[in-house]
Amino acid sequence: MIKKIIFFFLISLNIFAFKIDSLNFDQEIKIGEKASKEFFLENNKDNIVRYKISIEGNKKNIKVLPNNLIISKGKSKSFTITIDGKGKLGEHTYFLIIEEEVVNLEKKESTAKIKLKYRIEQKYYIK
Repeated sequence: MIKKIIFFFLISLNIFAFKIDSLNFDQEIKIGEKASKEFFLENNKDNIVRYKISIEGNKKNIKVLPNNLIISKGKSKSFTITIDGKGKLGEHTYFLIIEEEVVNLEKKESTAKIKLKYRIEQKYYIK
């Protein structure tokens, strides 16, 4: 039983091996205007990691730039989300998708790829 608990603890440390400075867009946007927010993503893994960042669904008024980041161990990079305040007044939600893939440059170890996908709900308000 103790071995199982230790195993799951070690796995959970490895799964959440990135750090994002803020989980919420959480801004008010005047109708017809745009709002942007810069997010910082830090790689806490022992390898280089490729992150693909996107918005779930067909959200034409929401843009992510850049949408691909390659981050070395212990380093961080930023990406920006811009929302065009088109649509109905009130609260809106979308899902930020972050896909993570370890880049194995040495090829000494297994070439098996482990990809993780994070889905983070975001809110914004049109007033």
